[in-house]
Amino acid sequence: MLKTTQKQHPAAGTCQSAILKSTMLGKNLLRPCTLALLTLAASAPAHSQNFVDVKPSPAQVEWQDLEIGVIIHFSTNTFLNREWGDGTADPSVFHPAHVDTDQWMEAAKAGGARYAVLVAKHHDGFTLWPSEQTEYGVKKSPWMDGKGDLVRMASASAHKAGLGFGIYLSPWDRHDPATQTPKPTTSTISLNSMSWPSTTAP
Repeated sequence: MLKTTQKQHPAAGTCQSAILKSTMLGKNLLRPCTLALLTLAASAPAHSQNFVDVKPSPAQVEWQDLEIGVIIHFSTNTFLNREWGDGTADPSVFHPAHVDTDQWMEAAKAGGARYAVLVAKHHDGFTLWPSEQTEYGVKKSPWMDGKGDLVRMASASAHKAGLGFGIYLSPWDRHDPATQTPKPTTSTISLNSMSWPSTTAP
């Protein structure tokens, strides 16, 4: 049986003695000793982690092997010439004269992309599909008489081009008063939320 021993820093015993003595004497020496112990803990050599056994999951390897992807952000901000929306844009500004998602995906593929991610709802809350959860989206825009579904169109075009397809949905929604909290610090896309064509993209 392997037995390990840990060396105790000499000051630790001194602090333990001081704490015990201060308790017996009714003096408050706890703060200085706590600070001393915290300082010792911070200066102690960190135990290194063995990364030999840390390996990516099969889904992470699959995603890394795709190498190049594109993210497409096309929403009210496109027509307002701004990067960030605040949820106040009138849905009527989303009125593209021509949308050719086949061309988008062919261009992405020609550039070497193997998958595309569409920003289906950014922080402004405007949805690019006719969501049942909100009125703030394409269904209230004049584009395709409010019957357009850019998510469905982009997905079909990506699969037609042999690309993987995923969507980005921001958890923050600046249009919805119920979510008027500070911006989340992270947004993630899961590989599991992406759909892949039946054949492997070249």
